Amino acid sequence: MNHKIFRGALLLASVCLVSASVSAQQPRARRSGGLDNLSLPSTTARVASASAGARAWQTFAPEGAGFSVSVPGLPEEPTRAGREGGQAAAQFRSYRLTSGGLKYEFGRTGRMPEQLVAQADYVERFFAGASQGITAALAQAHQQVRFKLVSEETISLDGYEGREYEFAAAGQRAVARLFLVDGSVFALSVIGANSEMTPENVSRFLNSFALAQ
Repeated sequence: MNHKIFRGALLLASVCLVSASVSAQQPRARRSGGLDNLSLPSTTARVASASAGARAWQTFAPEGAGFSVSVPGLPEEPTRAGREGGQAAAQFRSYRLTSGGLKYEFGRTGRMPEQLVAQADYVERFFAGASQGITAALAQAHQQVRFKLVSEETISLDGYEGREYEFAAAGQRAVARLFLVDGSVFALSVIGANSEMTPENVSRFLNSFALAQ
């Protein structure tokens, strides 16, 4: 994995940490076939906007990524360069946007290795390590700020299990959601000053996230 590509992707960085931790506890299995089942065909995004302007809220639906979300502007895709070849093309789609003093990040992985997903306790063990993974990613990205986990809630999306994590630091807050969908991880987060972390900015973003074909 090219860590420079994912340096800005907080949620997917944490997913990498958690997945690596879970995978390390499983015996290595012989790989069969390629990564065709993980391939996402296009980087083209469908954007529907009701008004002009960089901060206008709009529905962002990257073609082939399998989700849509409402964001206050047009996100950039830091993983795009990594999809020219290699596994990054198949495994990761990540996006980020800074608006109004808040950092929005969201994306997905490809399907995790079958020998990992097939484990009976995979879901439980994944979420058990997720808060630690996000905490580590926060510490790396914000070395001058000490974020602490203040709440964890079980949530769901179209019947798929997920978790919402809230972190707090001096004058700042971060909220992250993870969902396990058919062996893939969908993630989104928002982080910023308490004064900017309003329901208009936070709930509107988080609650708009939806799965798509």
